[in-house]
Amino acid sequence: MEEGNTTGTCKNCGETATFSITPATGIHNIKWVMTNTGYPGTSTSNCTMCGTLDSEPARNTIIGDMGPAGGIIFFISATNTGFTVTGLTGVNGAFDTYTAYFLEAAPSDEPASVPWGPENYISVMTTITSSSFTESDLTTSFGKGRRDTVLINNAFSSLSGTNRAAQLCANKTVVFDGVEYKDWFLPSIGELNELRNRTGYNFLASSSGVFYWSSTQGGTGTAWEMSATGPRSNNARSTPNRVRAVRAF
Repeated sequence: MEEGNTTGTCKNCGETATFSITPATGIHNIKWVMTNTGYPGTSTSNCTMCGTLDSEPARNTIIGDMGPAGGIIFFISATNTGFTVTGLTGVNGAFDTYTAYFLEAAPSDEPASVPWGPENYISVMTTITSSSFTESDLTTSFGKGRRDTVLINNAFSSLSGTNRAAQLCANKTVVFDGVEYKDWFLPSIGELNELRNRTGYNFLASSSGVFYWSSTQGGTGTAWEMSATGPRSNNARSTPNRVRAVRAF
């Protein structure tokens, strides 16, 4: 089955199914699965009915393919230089700096709308603040979400409770094909903007008034949010919003 067809037939079991990369539809029996994470990456056609690969040849991974953690690829670097995910040392959740080429979204939102955090508990700790935020951050703040998620989670570590946006992402563990993935994070405003821009993939719920948290802090009591239709605002951190975890590799 070629990408773009609305239906396809598995050459192994004969199953014919409607093709969709949107997990919520439940009809994506035939899909392209990423099998090589080297840049630009390769994917093969997979049938979930019989569990075997289709006979279509492997091709370069594209937006909408299933990622290595079972999520959906929503961003691919335009060049082989990729983007830098700046690491952290000496803190809980520490990780080394690395170069990434792909962003993968979790298959679905976290279970409930949650606050970003207490409004006046900590001062600005992230790499982008309300004083420095510009429109260019929507296209340049790649690689910042994971670092900010660790910083936010550590800043709130002394507080009780488990339902805060960065905390849900930092504590997320997914086991897919026998491999454990624990590198999920709350996307930066730029990374969240890429999710929003993938129209037709339904990454963000399109219901009126539904917003998603980013890891980009606005001020001591606010953080940046965004909706599927484009509006973004610097809202109070105690506001319950939806959360979609992502990972960079």
